[in-house]
Amino acid sequence: MRLLSHLYPSLAVIALAAGLTMIPVAAMAAPRPVVLELFTSNGCSSCPPAYTLLSALRDDPPVDDVELIVLNEHVDYWDKLGWVDPFSSSAFTQRQRTYARQVFASNQVYTPQLVVDGVAPMVGSRRNEAVAAIRRQATRPSVPVAITVSRLAASRLDIDVRVDPAAVDGAFRVRVALTQDNAVSRVGGGENGGRTLTEDGVVRDWQLARQDSGQHYRAQLTVPADLDERNAAVVAFVQRVPLWHIVGAKRVPVTESGAHAAEYNDLVRR
Repeated sequence: MRLLSHLYPSLAVIALAAGLTMIPVAAMAAPRPVVLELFTSNGCSSCPPAYTLLSALRDDPPVDDVELIVLNEHVDYWDKLGWVDPFSSSAFTQRQRTYARQVFASNQVYTPQLVVDGVAPMVGSRRNEAVAAIRRQATRPSVPVAITVSRLAASRLDIDVRVDPAAVDGAFRVRVALTQDNAVSRVGGGENGGRTLTEDGVVRDWQLARQDSGQHYRAQLTVPADLDERNAAVVAFVQRVPLWHIVGAKRVPVTESGAHAAEYNDLVRR
């Protein structure tokens, strides 16, 4: 039985009287983050089932003590096929192609493609394959990451990411993303013409962080005018190069923006 004794001292007294074992809160293991990158387009009729699957897995992870972080990255090569996806970006197309060439030794790109922690590619709607990859990644070590979000202006966020370079085996990059849950698209053409699609984890802005000093990496994100910040989060992840394996990640809701240094320090001490 785990009790938050520092928040509820009376519970500690009851537990001691009952002979229960007290476990310090700082010793509780944080969930192991696993990043699910979905390359998708709202012009693709095969993609909505992947939205449903990833949201379901995130809300009810198939592995204990795992946090699934969804990043829906909308490519732009579907835009010429009857519907221009407002979430699409050439940056995501380039990222998918880089994965294909440099990581998976293939020139093949498709939607919906799911990449788990930068390691395992698969069709994004195949639950069994996704669960197997999540289980594998859940057993691997994770580098602690902390995020502090500061408001620069109504449409600008300053992101400070804390990562200890000594904790990462080899060279790496830190990338930050602004994501939107419950993103609704009313598709006016293409394969999904006339449909209303809803998805989580849509990447609305995306930047490579620069090393500011020591363990601190900085980036700025633009908040779109149509974004409801109650559904928004900042994600930071650490990706080794040139292997592109994701070895650490953190997700913080924008409405809870603030320092997570204490949590980070607890993770580092373990």
